[in-house]
This record gives sequence, C-alpha cells and structure tokens, in this order.
Amino acid sequence: MQQIVVNLVSNAVKFTQEGRVEVWSGARARPECYEVAVEVIDTGPGIAEEDQAQLFRAFSRLSPASDMEGAGLEFGDCAGALPVPWGPGYGQ
Repeated sequence: MQQIVVNLVSNAVKFTQEGRVEVWSGARARPECYEVAVEVIDTGPGIAEEDQAQLFRAFSRLSPASDMEGAGLEFGDCAGALPVPWGPGYGQ
C-alpha cells in the first residue's frame, strides 16, 4: 500500500503544472479488520476514460513518448480494488 500511495502522489505532483495536490487519509476499525482510505486530489489533466484500463497493466504508460520520466504507476495487482473516478479535467 505504501508504494501505491507514493506512486499516486508522485504522479499527481509530476503532472500538475498549476494548482494543487491534496492527500487525505483516514482509517476506522471494523470487527473483522481495519479499513483505510487514501485520496489524492490534484488539478492535473486527468486520465481519459478509454485510457483508464491501462492503469492496471504492469508498468503501463499512457504516453510512452512523453518527456516525463518514470516506469508507470504499477497498479497491476490492484485491479478491482481501486476506484477510478478520473477523467479529463478531473485529476483525482
């Protein structure tokens, strides 16, 4: 989980040219487990709906020719576990 949060925050900072990056977290105890939520909100460009499926391919990049460095977010093991409320103009 730590690496996922680091990747999300790093990507938010990298792609937010103007505006803000916010990180929110919370936890609560349930009888059977602890529930943890982390939300990264930014004013970056967002991810088009047709590109969102690529988030869950190992080390996938949406713009391989981009001048941005990095290996990709690496959410391959998280398919179905992470909500994807992103879209163009909705960098969350």
